Amino acid sequence: MLYWQETLSINVLFKSAANNPPNITGPVSFMVTLNEESSFLINVVDDNLASFSIISGEVEGGVLTRDGNTSLYTFTWTPTAIIESPIVFVAADELNASSLYEPRVEFCQCLNGAVCTLQGVLDQLANPVDLLCICSTGEDS
Repeated sequence: MLYWQETLSINVLFKSAANNPPNITGPVSFMVTLNEESSFLINVVDDNLASFSIISGEVEGGVLTRDGNTSLYTFTWTPTAIIESPIVFVAADELNASSLYEPRVEFCQCLNGAVCTLQGVLDQLANPVDLLCICSTGEDS
């Protein structure tokens, strides 16, 4: 191996050792209503960010868009059915460090002015979770 190749290899090794995975921040949970568009912001910070994408979840029609040349992404989705598995996003940098982000999806199916609530849901840590409805007196939802 030539000297410059050894130096290059050592530099890459030091960069990898000092590299931190991307930092992803966003809401812990977000509420969606069937057949209505919902969106939320996700902030992804990394000096060497290579990609940010959805890796799992039943998000047919879900769109992830970078907001200009910033660290902000908007996830927009109009769910047409209740999903059975969580939505997972992954950010990876050029040195192969990666981070996962898995917000809890809260489905609201209330009608006629009823209000969605997590109160009374047996498994409040489920992801996704089907919220319960609080109805006005004499209303069905």
